Parts: sequence; C-alpha cells; structure tokens
Amino acid sequence: MKKSTSSSDNKPFKAFKSSKRAFSLLMLLAIGASQSLYAQTTSLDIGAVDRLKVDDMGAVAISISGGFTQANADDQCGAGVTATWAALSSSISGADTAFLKSVLLAAKSSGDDIDILTEGCQSGQLVIREIIVR
Repeated sequence: MKKSTSSSDNKPFKAFKSSKRAFSLLMLLAIGASQSLYAQTTSLDIGAVDRLKVDDMGAVAISISGGFTQANADDQCGAGVTATWAALSSSISGADTAFLKSVLLAAKSSGDDIDILTEGCQSGQLVIREIIVR
C-alpha cells in the first residue's frame, strides 16, 4: 500500500531543493566571473629569431623578424605598450629552462621561422608559453 503524502509534508524538501539549486547557480556564476577576470589572451606570432639575448643571470629573450604584431595588437603588455622581446617565464627552472634555451638557440641558428605563443608580460617582455620550430 502506498503512503500518501500531503503537500505540506513536501514543502521543507522543496524549499531545500530550490535553495540548493540557487546556491549551485550562484557558485557557477561566481566561478565563471572569476575565470573571466583572470583569463589572459594568448597570441601567436610567426617569424625567424632575429636577435637572442642572454643576461648574466641566465635569462634568455628573443626578438623575431616582423616583431610581435599579434601580441602587441592583443595588448599583452598593456594598452599602448609595444613589446619587442619575448622571454621565458621566470617561473620555469632547471632542466625545462635548459631545454627551452637549446630550442631557441637552434631556431636562431637555423634561421627558420618559428611559431611563438605568448601570454602576458613580465618586466616589459612578453612571456613565452610555446615554441614551434618549423
């Protein structure tokens, strides 16, 4: 035999269910808003390594023929700032840095075009995220 429930018995459950949905919706909106606030644009530029510089601390930066036109159009370093150099992120260290430096040196030596993906700016230089040697 089925037990019948009155509508008054379900009201607390319905209120809980609806508040749970509202909370979930608010959390999704908050997460979406926070991601859009911190999302950075990535830019792809193509060119041969024109110049390669290394400082006494081992930091490496490059400039490419034709410049970083897309990164500058995307305002990677801020509105009105024209970046001429791209460097490895200061958060990369150890074997990863050594490998990426060797890729940049090989790209400079070959004279071939590279695809360089940058994201954001550190100390006035674009931050290299990805390099494809053609």
